[in-house]
Amino acid sequence: MFRETVKVQPKCVECGTSLELYEIDYEKSRRIMQCPQCGLYHFYRKDLFGRWKLVKVGRVSDLWR
Repeated sequence: MFRETVKVQPKCVECGTSLELYEIDYEKSRRIMQCPQCGLYHFYRKDLFGRWKLVKVGRVSDLWR
């Protein structure tokens, strides 16, 4: 039997709402997602195996600029 891989939509760490994509940078392997309810920005980076890992959460989107 083959297992289907299920893509899980990331959730906000504060309120649990599904996140929306705000910005993605393929050259640096980074992405920023925003919570539409509370406005928190979630910063992700690709790990050694190519999976997205949460690095930090903040109110300002300019933390990686």
